[in-house]
Amino acid sequence: MIRRKCGTLLSIYAILLVTFLEYGNCASRSVKDPAKFKKSLNSVTSGNYERTPENTPRLGVCERDFAGRDTKVIAETGGGLPLVEDATLPILKVEDHIWEGKSIQLTCNASYPVKFEYIGPGMPIVKTETYRKAPDFYDPKTYSYAVSVVFSHTTEQQSGNYTCRSIKEPALATYMYLFVPGSHVFIGDSVTPANETILVRAKDRDQWVTLPCATSLKDSQVQLFKILASGRLQEIPLSDSVAFDVASGFHLKWRGAGALNETWGNYLCRVSGERYEKIHLRLMPPERNDPLMKIRVTYPELRLRIVISVLKYNWKKLVETVRPIVRGDAEENSLTYERESVTGSSKLRITFDQENDMIECCATEPQLRPKMKITPCSSTNDCQMAKKYLEKSCDLLKNTNCDNFVDQISGGCVGYPLATGSVSEGGILQCMVDETESVFMQFSYGSGGLVSDFSTIPQTSRILNIAREDTRNKTVGRYYCDANQFFFSHGLKWAIKKRDGSIELLPEKKFPQRPIKEIDETQAVEVICYAPVWDSLTDWKSASMKTPKS
Repeated sequence: MIRRKCGTLLSIYAILLVTFLEYGNCASRSVKDPAKFKKSLNSVTSGNYERTPENTPRLGVCERDFAGRDTKVIAETGGGLPLVEDATLPILKVEDHIWEGKSIQLTCNASYPVKFEYIGPGMPIVKTETYRKAPDFYDPKTYSYAVSVVFSHTTEQQSGNYTCRSIKEPALATYMYLFVPGSHVFIGDSVTPANETILVRAKDRDQWVTLPCATSLKDSQVQLFKILASGRLQEIPLSDSVAFDVASGFHLKWRGAGALNETWGNYLCRVSGERYEKIHLRLMPPERNDPLMKIRVTYPELRLRIVISVLKYNWKKLVETVRPIVRGDAEENSLTYERESVTGSSKLRITFDQENDMIECCATEPQLRPKMKITPCSSTNDCQMAKKYLEKSCDLLKNTNCDNFVDQISGGCVGYPLATGSVSEGGILQCMVDETESVFMQFSYGSGGLVSDFSTIPQTSRILNIAREDTRNKTVGRYYCDANQFFFSHGLKWAIKKRDGSIELLPEKKFPQRPIKEIDETQAVEVICYAPVWDSLTDWKSASMKTPKS
């Protein structure tokens, strides 16, 4: 786990894995030919499933108690249910989660692998988990899939659009906009220190500009005022040139037919009623010499990608490539990500120092000073959700140090020391040298070493392992299945290989099964753990260990 201020809160999520859905014990069955069984599993594809409106993901948000039981259904939509576009969450305090185990869970169920996406002005702090249920391990048509977002507390920054989407068929999606109460009414970029003015600059390619006055209250009454030179407030009413969206703020038309007169200047957004709050903004015209599109490189999708940047005056096309580079024998297992640009701009390089267990980010030009920040996450979908928080939690351009755990190695390099020993951790980092040079990298680090390429599944032994320890009963062993959640969903299966060569699945008492299992070794020669690949319809990976007396 990443050693951060929020680490204490994040660590308690291990407790939350006790429940998602519960069902009766599965009957034990034997497989005489494991190879034939595996072949039959892989014969099922997404094309075998009928796609109907009723088969869109089903989305629900509930309050839960310490045992993971639903105590109140807040809202449901999708999967043939009536359309519900938004919901307001109740207040949940951190201490209620820690001491009483209460939580709010947004859950999506589907007949295919799904993931959550967050779209909004906030920076949610949530925990995202994926699941595969297989009531009949031998019949993939019985499989179902789920993804959940767990709120351990509520804050206005969690307000936004939560979309559950099929991983393989993105058009299959269901969303719900959540209004989440907190200490502020305004959210996103509007949350600034008292009396600070938010700078908003229009973009030359657009006719409209947005003043970020998004709110966490669905029915909040927000007014927009322009601050005149005299200091007097002039209210700006809604019109064909002025629109308001609770999820984003005020939209002003500054160019084209019907545009506002004298758009630039100082503004004030104010919400009145039970919660009085105001923010100051300064609206400025476009910078004429800025590129219309900023170049950004985003990891972990390590595929060759082309980014086109169009300049206002010469319309020159600038091509940029990103490539993963594997070093030779001198730096065995050292993976370097290099950012190259044919524009003549600066470069950033992220490397893994295996000797010192450190991720390093260096600028290739000596005058540049890179900065880095990191946030923890435990799976690919969790990191995708955490990226929004990482981007907004601390401005690397304005702050000298955004992360106490990042070390300044030299003038041109910064590094993050990874946990050593038996501790595993995962996260997503951002390294930046200026507003156009930013790299994101997702990583997982544990007994299998550093993994930072998630486009393919590594060798199974690096991400799935099984271990054993003795118990007081000499005929029973305690086994632990360590499945890397960046590659696997919850929903593992335990099995034993018997002396006659058959494989018998062990019964389940609840879903998901715990990664620890006590097994009677009198009839077993081998213990097997099957883990479901998180983004696959049918694939499983397995790890096994022979019993001591086999």
